[in-house]
Amino acid sequence: MSNNSKKYVINTYHPSPYTSGLADFMKGTVTLLRLLDNTDINVCVDYASHPIANFLHSKHTYEQGKPTDLLNQVICDSTVLQLLNACDQVARVTVNFCIWPFVLTKKQKQIIREMFQPKQEFLEYLNKQKEKLTAEYVTLHIRAGDLHMHSVTDVAKVFMPQIKRHVQAHDAQMSLFVACDNYEIKKELKKSYSFVHCMDSVPVHLGTLKPHADDMHKAVQDTLCDFYMMMGSKHTTCFSSYGAGSSFTHLCTEIYDVPCVFSERLDV
Repeated sequence: MSNNSKKYVINTYHPSPYTSGLADFMKGTVTLLRLLDNTDINVCVDYASHPIANFLHSKHTYEQGKPTDLLNQVICDSTVLQLLNACDQVARVTVNFCIWPFVLTKKQKQIIREMFQPKQEFLEYLNKQKEKLTAEYVTLHIRAGDLHMHSVTDVAKVFMPQIKRHVQAHDAQMSLFVACDNYEIKKELKKSYSFVHCMDSVPVHLGTLKPHADDMHKAVQDTLCDFYMMMGSKHTTCFSSYGAGSSFTHLCTEIYDVPCVFSERLDV
């Protein structure tokens, strides 16, 4: 190891049946930055074994030496002391919980942005999607929830009256980008309103990568696209089956300074 004086905590993300979503992983990384602020421990991320690495890259990685020789295998759910004790030199962890209130310094915001930067090819793909929209656009983020992500049309119909009341009040002169984890909802809105734009792929859960897609590369790309298109919007509105809203909406607001002007719980 070239610099023995430095300590590293590496938040690690890889697909498995038990892995949380990308937003939870980002929130866990935020938690590490906040907990270890003003210490000599450097926070890094490692998602090299996850398909999102095809589209994103980080300026904050640990690449010195052989990982198997240097890493303490630690899973940290909520105990700060466990993390600090493990970090004699390098600790690989999986942290996906968040400490509220969700308040970050400018420096912490910048670090998180640098940890999840679009690669050039993905950035060009995002720009092509934006070219389809008006110069200013807003985002409607619909979080049907993990239990309803891939439900058939009947479930989408349950949510649709509530969602359409909002969409019908939208100014049709401005594009409305719909980021949604349920394909049936996106398809219905795009068919019904000319000013609605959304990605055509069936979204996948970025933790478990379910359901399996014939073109998983495009499915992951378009699922990420939902999030990164939100970052460029004038503001977001969130409908969520969860009482706390959506983690992606919170991240866009607190890290990327995109205001969420309205949030409503979906009647499940």
